[in-house]
Amino acid sequence: MLWARWFSMNTIRATARTSSTESHGVGVKAYGVPVGLPSRLFDDTGPVWVLALLNLILHLAVASRYEFYIDELYGIVSSQHSLACCVEIFPLQLWLTRVSTLTLGSSLLAVRFLPAVAGSANILVTGLFARELGGGRYAISLAGLGVFVAPMLSFVAGSAYAWSYEGLLWTLPALLVARLLRTANRRLWCLAGMAWGVALLNKPTALLLILGVGFGLLVTSARAELCRKGYWAALALAFMSSSPVWVWQAVHGWPIFGAIATMTSDEYAGSGSWLAYYSRSAMLLAQPALLGPLNFSLVIVGLFYGLVFRRETSVQVILWACVAAASAFVAISGHPSYMLPLHGMILTCGCVAASKITEKRRFRWLRPVLAGGLALQGLVLAPLCVSILPKGVLENYSRFVCRGMLAPLTSTASILMGVDAPDYEIWAGKLHRAYQTLPVGESRSCCIIIGYAPFAVAAEYYDGQHHYGLPKVFSPHLNYALWGPPDENTERVITLFFDRRELKIWFERVEQVGDTDEGIYICRFPKFSYQRIWQEMCDKDPAFRWKVERGPWTKES
Repeated sequence: MLWARWFSMNTIRATARTSSTESHGVGVKAYGVPVGLPSRLFDDTGPVWVLALLNLILHLAVASRYEFYIDELYGIVSSQHSLACCVEIFPLQLWLTRVSTLTLGSSLLAVRFLPAVAGSANILVTGLFARELGGGRYAISLAGLGVFVAPMLSFVAGSAYAWSYEGLLWTLPALLVARLLRTANRRLWCLAGMAWGVALLNKPTALLLILGVGFGLLVTSARAELCRKGYWAALALAFMSSSPVWVWQAVHGWPIFGAIATMTSDEYAGSGSWLAYYSRSAMLLAQPALLGPLNFSLVIVGLFYGLVFRRETSVQVILWACVAAASAFVAISGHPSYMLPLHGMILTCGCVAASKITEKRRFRWLRPVLAGGLALQGLVLAPLCVSILPKGVLENYSRFVCRGMLAPLTSTASILMGVDAPDYEIWAGKLHRAYQTLPVGESRSCCIIIGYAPFAVAAEYYDGQHHYGLPKVFSPHLNYALWGPPDENTERVITLFFDRRELKIWFERVEQVGDTDEGIYICRFPKFSYQRIWQEMCDKDPAFRWKVERGPWTKES
């Protein structure tokens, strides 16, 4: 533990701060937080720069160890189809994925490069955020270390998801709001509005943060800001910046609400997959594991210290905003990872609180203990979230570690190992063999319709990888529903994950290919137009998901 003591002694220098409220000019007020930051920026933030660099090196070093996850392939394929908004993938992820594939290629390292950069940037922004909340060098370093070792934040930093950018895109505007309240520089509302707009381009849940900040202003001494135009101008700017999202959703009938309704249904919650933490109680109970037990303890300390004992307005505004957003997520009863972007902000408040509590001589010994505890937690939980161990070793390690409170981390380990996913590459090969059974003349006017979008993604991706020469792939599920129907001149359709009785309603001839449990059919002579068939397929879409999860299409089969 010598290095932990060194870490503490080098970050123990506290910054002297004034506690009085100061004013800047006529009618401009800083809300109960110190105005001056006498210490030097790079002296304070030096350790988080080191942590950010270590984070980047770690994730780039292991980026190519495991294969793509199906959600990553889904983002790659979606970015090739369209750069506009999609059902559950918003433009920012599509744009960043497309930039990566065009400039760096489609390798594992290339696709995961920008998420790793975003994860490192999140560590830096978290450190600056702690500084704005009045934390000294120790608080800044502790917050950066907490984000570095947080299990779910580590996982998304090494994966190409929309979640990979969400933590950064939520913490950055929170930093701007905290600085605005400290300095009373209301021109920062414009920057905050633009940052919120970018966050809305990534995921619509950022709206909860924007409204949460308004709630935080309302219930604190900074409520006078709601009587000025700054917050409302930022709100308007956020919606203007993200207007392509809302226009697209409105034109297409707001498909995002249908996707949310499907994901929060009771049937999905009972599916048994790693996504099945959809009850409110399970959603809350998963947070200590996804954030890390010691990190979660700091969060509890930060909530009590900031909302009950300490009267610093910037801290209270941010904490009330996080509480409001978290309450909305619980009310929606969504996936536990929905709270992921709140982790860094609440953890930072906890680190600042811990720093102020341990300033007293009798609690000074806690500083190296906290730093060493976070580092030890990171060493224990990192293999469950980062591709460090071989899959065989990881399986045994996750079985040993993921118990009790840490049981939800089985989800990240399962994704790394690909345990819960069907063998998509094998199924792409089965479709290729089914296509080869067609005579040469018939294969020219053929398409593939798959009832479950991940298998459509796999068919497209592995078709390019292995040069199968498959015809165009369609699916009435999720984003793929926007890219249909097939051409009316299509004469034959290879289908996967459809019930034979349903297919007989739409086609005159339905012939099975391969084994009976594969569910691959060749359909000929449509009874209706493909436009009508497609609409009926899309209307039946929710049934396809459960049919796949309950059917024989698993790796074991």
